[in-house]
Amino acid sequence: MVINWVREKLYLNILGAIFIFALFSCQDVEDDPGKVLVSIKMMDADEPSLNIEEGNIYIEEFLFSAKTEGGNQVTFNEVMAKKVSFTEGDSNNLLNFFIPSAIYDEMQIRLVLKAEESRPSIFLRGTNLRGGLMDLPFVFENTVDELLELNVTPQQMGQPIVVKRGGENSIKLEVNPEVWFQTIGPGQWIAGEVVQFQNQNVVLINNRHNQDMFQVINGRIKQSFSAKFK
Repeated sequence: MVINWVREKLYLNILGAIFIFALFSCQDVEDDPGKVLVSIKMMDADEPSLNIEEGNIYIEEFLFSAKTEGGNQVTFNEVMAKKVSFTEGDSNNLLNFFIPSAIYDEMQIRLVLKAEESRPSIFLRGTNLRGGLMDLPFVFENTVDELLELNVTPQQMGQPIVVKRGGENSIKLEVNPEVWFQTIGPGQWIAGEVVQFQNQNVVLINNRHNQDMFQVINGRIKQSFSAKFK
């Protein structure tokens, strides 16, 4: 009888300890989650074929989804309606948000790029440095909406994605416009339609001018973006 009473009391004490530990663990996650800072920059090219003078993208919405090692789903969305200007090598801070500190098996970011009548979703102005016998000024305008889906990978391959509690974690987005133009040869540049744009003669690439070049570039935009977790 006494033995049973001792066993019962010990069992209740163990359950109580587990409950208290779980309570404080959950409270820690809620009160002290990991802060994630998201930034974006244009990638520096080792041997640039383009001289970028101006570049903008218009992010309408930022969507984040992830799955922890334990199988928990985490999501975050924010309507931004933000113009992001690129200067080669400079980084733009997009936003920050908080998620539970944990080891994550999967992370994905979706960027909704929005075009309006008064402005394109992506704008790039510069000079093609490999256009044949001379450098060719160009303007690229993407006048349609884009949905970019990016898988977030660790900065060091093979390492887990660990969101630190109470610390600052970062996701760095990079875009490499050189990728857009890689398959366009000198002959296409030289044969491209030249129009006047803001008092300058340029090879204008959009859905109305130089449509073949536009289709090639537009099909390579998604693969020019990457996302690294640090």
